[in-house]
Amino acid sequence: MEKRIRKNVAMLVTPVENNVSLFAIARKDGGLLCEVSDKVFLISGCVPDTISWPENCKVIDFKVKLHYVKQRSPFWFSLIVQIFKLVYIQSCMAAEIVARSKELDIVFCYLGYHFQIPIIVSKLLGKKVISGAWGVAEEAETNYGKIIGRILQFFLEFMYFFSDVIIIQSWRITEHKYLTKWKKKMRPGAQYFGEGEIYRPIVPFSKRSDTIGFVGRFTRRKGILELLEAIPLVLRKNNSIKFVLIGKGLFDQEIRQTINDLDLAVNVDFVGQVRNEDLPNYYNQFKLLVIPSTSEGLPNVMLEAMSCHTPVLATPVGVIPDVISEGETGFLLANNSPEEIARRVIELFDHQDKLEQVTTKAQLVLHENYSYSAATLRYQTLIDELSVG
Repeated sequence: MEKRIRKNVAMLVTPVENNVSLFAIARKDGGLLCEVSDKVFLISGCVPDTISWPENCKVIDFKVKLHYVKQRSPFWFSLIVQIFKLVYIQSCMAAEIVARSKELDIVFCYLGYHFQIPIIVSKLLGKKVISGAWGVAEEAETNYGKIIGRILQFFLEFMYFFSDVIIIQSWRITEHKYLTKWKKKMRPGAQYFGEGEIYRPIVPFSKRSDTIGFVGRFTRRKGILELLEAIPLVLRKNNSIKFVLIGKGLFDQEIRQTINDLDLAVNVDFVGQVRNEDLPNYYNQFKLLVIPSTSEGLPNVMLEAMSCHTPVLATPVGVIPDVISEGETGFLLANNSPEEIARRVIELFDHQDKLEQVTTKAQLVLHENYSYSAATLRYQTLIDELSVG
């Protein structure tokens, strides 16, 4: 594509545990930014050495990452340590922006919602600010209580107020109660899935065993507990089905304990966290991937599974209904209750021809809407707009 206005961009990423998968996502959008920018500065902590970055991307790593507050005790000490880490991380980001002020044109608050200090500094320096509408304040409220949830919501509101542009993955997201008032600032994001050489069908669908997969964080928002409750209901009707649980999160121990208490070890494989490069092998084992989330943006695991010719059963939240049409490109749950999950799983495995049929149209959706060229054009258009705005 013809390259027009080119700028230097700082891409801020809040470093958290499970940072390999985090930076694998950031690498994709960082690669797109590098296509339409003269130079990209990736500013974060604990950047994995295993991920390679484009030549015009300079990685600035200050070697700190956040932890899951609830997984360390005592809770309040863990929280205090986390707050000090956040202040330090934001201060490091702000210092890097100041140090490169003459080079930078745009500051992109990419993954996370703790960018208050660097945003203030960026605006004082006259830089354009982009933020992403993918905060998890509602999940925080569920996991940590209303007080922390409201504090995080304030952080998001702060970001959106001072941002020149808010990246969204679908216009459907603007219907969210917290986002409606920011609609004029919103622009469609990259929505890019370019991992076809990695995520591809290896095992023909007909050769796969009756296996259902879950890939994601073990948190309440992802619906892992509802899926776990659905498994015994499924096995009462069909005890040949196997479940594979891949991920890590707040409910690791609770999941392990439930598997033991309900004697599910024969049918449930608790894999835990795996490397990104190993995920295609798992997707190629599955006849179905279940995404029972209560809220989502655009789940990367959905696109990865579809690219491996693995059908997806998901709740119709976030961008998911833009990708999955019931019975055509995948399957939708009415809700994420254990009873509904079990009902749909049993129904689909009783008619497995339906599972394989959706994989063809799912491929068309990936190629038409999530191509590299289309995503690059969206970022170029965004940079053009900020350059003349």
